[in-house]
Amino acid sequence: MNIKRNVVRRTGSLAAAVAVALGALVPAITPLVSAAAQVQTRSIEISDSTPGMTGVLYKTTFTPTTAGAQSLIIDFCSNSSIIGGNCTAPTGMNASTLTFTAGTGTTGWALGTGSASQIKLTKGTGSALSTTAVDFTVTGVTNPTPTPGGTFWARIYTYNDISYGSTTTVYTSPTALGDYKNYGGFALSTAQLINITATVMETLTFCTSKTAPTPGCTGTVTPDLVLGHGTPKIIDSTVVDTDDAYFQISTNALTGAIVRMKTHNTCSGLSRDGGVSCQIVGLGTTGTPVAFTAAAAQYGMRAEPVAGGVGTVNPLNDYNSATNYGMGAGVTSTYGDPIANTNATATADVNTKMTFAAQASVTTPAGVYSVNESLIATGTF
Repeated sequence: MNIKRNVVRRTGSLAAAVAVALGALVPAITPLVSAAAQVQTRSIEISDSTPGMTGVLYKTTFTPTTAGAQSLIIDFCSNSSIIGGNCTAPTGMNASTLTFTAGTGTTGWALGTGSASQIKLTKGTGSALSTTAVDFTVTGVTNPTPTPGGTFWARIYTYNDISYGSTTTVYTSPTALGDYKNYGGFALSTAQLINITATVMETLTFCTSKTAPTPGCTGTVTPDLVLGHGTPKIIDSTVVDTDDAYFQISTNALTGAIVRMKTHNTCSGLSRDGGVSCQIVGLGTTGTPVAFTAAAAQYGMRAEPVAGGVGTVNPLNDYNSATNYGMGAGVTSTYGDPIANTNATATADVNTKMTFAAQASVTTPAGVYSVNESLIATGTF
């Protein structure tokens, strides 16, 4: 008997506890039982989802269910999108200093005084919202810093006066919304950047050849040049004798490449004593190509671009001529004399023809005259 009576008493106590619990829930549900209607087709697009990113654009789009809205509020929360529920401001978010850009249906609207986690908008000189889709954009938001999953929420409420319900019941907080007419929730998210790195190595392909190289510096021929005429070939005072060689350059250097020529003689001309002295002198060392002097013992070179490849090569100074020649004084320096560059751009498989020329005088001593010229290409990365 006693045992049965205890069961009845406990059942009654449980019923009372349920009644108390339901009574406690009523105030939290009340805001959703008002005459307010949920907005449709709603979204908030953000221009960058990086956590903590500054200057982000937030574009809000929604369709009011009821017409007449003259102001609205958007609250951002880190915990929930439930209208009227507790709202914790997202860590690191800042929407307090914004620029407003009107969109469809919001012409003449303006920003109100919001906060780091709240945007306020009022119709200003514009019209009340209808029941067609509207949108607007704010610029200058600082995204929240990372949260678990990167998710945060927004809640929107509209009011049929210009001051957020002040003519009836004014908004005071996310849990005291006042007399709002439309509402809606949005889910948003930040995400860590995907960092992608790819490395391109610096490249410089350079070669010389007796004949024009094929792409990739293939098909080269050893550039052994013999100046002269007749059989066997000789130079004399009657004619300027020439022979050609080529160089090809390819580079991805950001500001192109420069080509220098360095002589292996101690002087800039042709020598018969191993480079100690040059009885056939280098021609035109003033920075300007010149013509050969009749019957004078002289030696020079000119450079001429060849069509093809990608990019261009620009002959320089003493060497930039279609008819005249030069041999800059810089060929005897440590790093040689600049003879061409790629116009500060990258190139691929560009050929340049070099024409070497020499002439003897009637008093030039007999002998075999020679010089070795080194071409040096340097990329400027």
